[in-house]
Amino acid sequence: MKIETTIPLTPQEFNDNIVDTIKKKVHDIYYKKTFSLYGFISDIQDIHIDLDKNYLNIFNHMVNFPVSIKVDRVKPVIGGVYYSTISYIFEHGILAYIAPAIKVIITAGTMEGYVYDKDKNMFTSDENTLSLGSNIILSIKTYRFERDCFQCIGTFNEDVQGVNMNDQIHYEENSDNFGYVSSGEEDVIDDSDNGYISIDEDDDNDNDNDNMSVDIDYD
Repeated sequence: MKIETTIPLTPQEFNDNIVDTIKKKVHDIYYKKTFSLYGFISDIQDIHIDLDKNYLNIFNHMVNFPVSIKVDRVKPVIGGVYYSTISYIFEHGILAYIAPAIKVIITAGTMEGYVYDKDKNMFTSDENTLSLGSNIILSIKTYRFERDCFQCIGTFNEDVQGVNMNDQIHYEENSDNFGYVSSGEEDVIDDSDNGYISIDEDDDNDNDNDNMSVDIDYD
């Protein structure tokens, strides 16, 4: 996925390593962070900075640099299929994570054929046992984003339950509906106006001189 945004610098942050300064800001803002719009950013693949298209915000005296960020991310999609392991078991269901800030609860009422064994703290059926650390494949039914975390309700994906590890990997790599990780440039989100910093937008009555470019000597 590619994020189009802007990174602001104060006059005090201008130095001989302005590119490194911007890249560090990008890393601090996005790496291993979770957003309602993007999901969990698992990795940053590339950062492109358009230095020549910077502009000065005369209201806060910060210089804004257009930045394009290529990332890997995990975001829940209703109906999406995800590979995970069981992190917590209780009488009313199980909890699994598909990313550090994306947790999925599967309630016991949707686990057809499974019975909770209180003494062993596991769910068992005629053909399978689910305990802490068990590998599962699940589908997302609904979710909400709060406190920098996705809270999801899911179910087992019966179409792929019981397949071996090689089959699971094959399914993950070749299914359009397998949503575990998206990467590359298939999605482009322009977050210039809604991202890390608010950018002033010109009204019809605004003077075109509200935002001015800053000449920078890169040598």
